[in-house]
Amino acid sequence: MTTLINKSNHPVFIKKINIRIWTLRDEIEAVIQKRVAEHGIENVEIEDIQKYYSSLVPRPLTADEAVIDMGGQPGIEDTADLSEEDIPDDAMNEMAAAMAEAEQEEAGNEDISAEDAAAAMLDDQQEESTDKAQTSTFERVRPDESKMISGFAFLSEVHMDQILLFAKKNYTKGQSIIIEFMIPNRFSIATEVLNCVSIERKSKIISESSPTHRLQCATTFLFEGERETLRQFLKSIEPDIPPQPKKLKKAEEEDDDEDEFDDLGF
Repeated sequence: MTTLINKSNHPVFIKKINIRIWTLRDEIEAVIQKRVAEHGIENVEIEDIQKYYSSLVPRPLTADEAVIDMGGQPGIEDTADLSEEDIPDDAMNEMAAAMAEAEQEEAGNEDISAEDAAAAMLDDQQEESTDKAQTSTFERVRPDESKMISGFAFLSEVHMDQILLFAKKNYTKGQSIIIEFMIPNRFSIATEVLNCVSIERKSKIISESSPTHRLQCATTFLFEGERETLRQFLKSIEPDIPPQPKKLKKAEEEDDDEDEFDDLGF
């Protein structure tokens, strides 16, 4: 255990979650392409598609929700003006070490990880989402694999309001992207890119899947059920922090009674 990310004073397990990313535009195009394939270009109707996606609006946390969802969570520092040169070498070294440790754990054993435990606790939530999806007349469509970008995130950098992650593509500030967490019971979260910084020159990671960019994304919760799913996931992977031991108080009264003249017999 260590205190790696965001200078947290709390011990955290360094756990890496693989993710896949696609843009909201790619998803809309996939929905239209599927409709065209089913009905033909001449008979296709997309009014319902337009209505559905036009009705999606960001759902930022209210003040009350922030107290509930983020009461015990450390915030993520604003990196709107961050550049590659601002990323310290120590941070890149720590990231590389964390990735190496995570990859060794993944290759060395098949024990239940924090991600698996979180996924198990999300079963009920996923079932509820499935029931709602069955009653809905509109079905979302995942883009083609070629449109998806691989990346990863650390558990300690996934928050209700923002998510920090690493990806193999450059994104534009303000772009709407969908982040899918590659756990046994996968789920996705709609976000907006706040900042994207190239890390290629400073990266200490030697791997075929080496990330090229560092992203800061704000959660927008465009789709129904996303907020509750993320909340349950974060609660399920929250580490047990033991209470700090109480410091032993010195016998102050004895010290007060003694002075430098005690040995003189007065």
